[in-house]
Amino acid sequence: AKRVMAPHRVARVAVLAALVVAVHAEDYWWQFKNSDCAYHDVHVNGSSKALSCCTDDTECTIASCEALCKQTKGCGGFNWPHGVVKATDCVDHLSKSSVTTYILEDHPQPPPPSNFPPIWPHPKSFTNGTKTAVLLSTFTVTTTSTSNTVAKGIERYQARIFRQRNSGPSSGTGLSGLAVTVKDSSDAPPQQGTDESYTLTIPVSGKATLDAPTVYGAIRGLETFSQLVAYGWETRQYSVDAAPWSIEDAPRFSYRGLMVDTARHYLPLPFLFRILDGMEASKLNVFHWHHEDDQSFPTEFLSAPKMWTASYPNARFTAEDVQALVKYATLRGIRVLMEFDVPGHASSWCVGHPEVCPSPSCLSPLNVANNATFDLIDKLVAEVASSISTEKFIHMGGDEVRYDCWTSTPEIAQWLQERNMTATDAFGYFLQRVHEIVFARNLVPINWVEAWERLHTKLDKRTVVHVWKARSEFQQVLDDGYSAILSDWSQWYLTGPHVTLNWTVFYDNEILEGVPASQEQQVLGGEVCAWAESYATGNVEGLLFPRVAAVGEKLWSPRNVNSTEAARPRLAAFNCNVLRFRGISTANLQSNDNTPQQGPVLFVTSPPGIGACIDQ
Repeated sequence: AKRVMAPHRVARVAVLAALVVAVHAEDYWWQFKNSDCAYHDVHVNGSSKALSCCTDDTECTIASCEALCKQTKGCGGFNWPHGVVKATDCVDHLSKSSVTTYILEDHPQPPPPSNFPPIWPHPKSFTNGTKTAVLLSTFTVTTTSTSNTVAKGIERYQARIFRQRNSGPSSGTGLSGLAVTVKDSSDAPPQQGTDESYTLTIPVSGKATLDAPTVYGAIRGLETFSQLVAYGWETRQYSVDAAPWSIEDAPRFSYRGLMVDTARHYLPLPFLFRILDGMEASKLNVFHWHHEDDQSFPTEFLSAPKMWTASYPNARFTAEDVQALVKYATLRGIRVLMEFDVPGHASSWCVGHPEVCPSPSCLSPLNVANNATFDLIDKLVAEVASSISTEKFIHMGGDEVRYDCWTSTPEIAQWLQERNMTATDAFGYFLQRVHEIVFARNLVPINWVEAWERLHTKLDKRTVVHVWKARSEFQQVLDDGYSAILSDWSQWYLTGPHVTLNWTVFYDNEILEGVPASQEQQVLGGEVCAWAESYATGNVEGLLFPRVAAVGEKLWSPRNVNSTEAARPRLAAFNCNVLRFRGISTANLQSNDNTPQQGPVLFVTSPPGIGACIDQ
């Protein structure tokens, strides 16, 4: 027969069970620094006054606030040091503040995942919660902006986010959309100093908001939002973890560049487009196009149609190609900086215009003694200014100039003698003539550091000096009062032996190391220089990424974001979950990235074994 427990024994068991629960139940206080849930307070006796554990007649400690919260109905936590008691829904409404909020929970606060925050580059500041915000199946991105840049950006990012069908709920609790607001909807192309800041707020439920002063800030914010959205392969739903989010972001430097060389090895437009996609994801904003050099001149100039006769076979960029690249870049908030590397890297000019070179047997540097040289430069610069790029900077080279052809060519040697000039004097003269041309077109010249080495303080102060040599020169350029861009050859160069350098070397390069605070504003930013001796279509993307992305964070994020250990899982996630899903053939981070000088050539090695991308 079935035994039935007596009523008094049932009551005793219930009491013991309650005691066991009481013994094992614990209170855990989760901490959210620089966060508060404004207006989600517990009020005194139904009044509008917020209850506080910090009053004039009581001792205010964290312990006393914890005790008051446990005794107060509807308390979910408190902020510190103000001691304002918070309602139970506080955790769903956290946003940026100067205080720390303590939330009462029944289990320990989990540590953040190793790739936290899942945003690359690291934002300037943010707060987040502990909830998961599910995107409703009706989720849409909307805007009141009239900008074509914003409209195209929304179209682009919606396609990137929703690669799979969204089986989220059609209504109820969840994110219904993202509202994008832009203060200035002008589609004027970005320039040095363009505001790229944005504020992104993602609640647990309702509508997320993205606010930006310019269309290019909106593009940066869309990138961040896209990285926060994850797809659940089991649920077939999209969601944002660690909600609510409140992000305030802006770049550290206004010049965040990548130089790509298409003269030594030609790269067709689809490859350049993918590089620009990787730059957009990494929040880089200057595509420095080293489109010509001694080896070839593949670019069509309508004002000088003979120039591209020096191209490789079937390897040219038409004027329409150039316009397409500039348009593609501009829509992504990327400036296109054209370079003419004169006078020392322009032997290819001699094919279409032999008159601008010293002699048929001695091609470089360009002929300083012939006005035809400067007339041709003027045509090219004028076409860039009027119909190619809207960028106000133009790179006029000036590096690695050897004077042998000037001193050994009789006509040039005589010209030098008549003017009582040395060959180095002639280089200074060449630079000054070129700068006159550039300034007359309302452009600002950038020159490699050799221009400063030659002229020092005689170099026009409007010139931006691009330093690729020793860091000591970088400081001397700043001491002379010039604005500067850093491309430290030992850490931000991709050519020759430098292609073996690991991403950690790129990440560890602090651009303002040793720069006095009074000179920091002279530093416009930095740039990775990828010279094409070591790449072509087969390996260029793996050579660039993820190392270029590492520099993207160094130039965007605050200076105190500087740990390679903390960056490694975040960069791995960005590399595998963002770049590769956008069709970029990136390299793996590799397991031996602590030995950068002896590591593999990252862009040609096979994976270390079978396994997930993020683990390699």
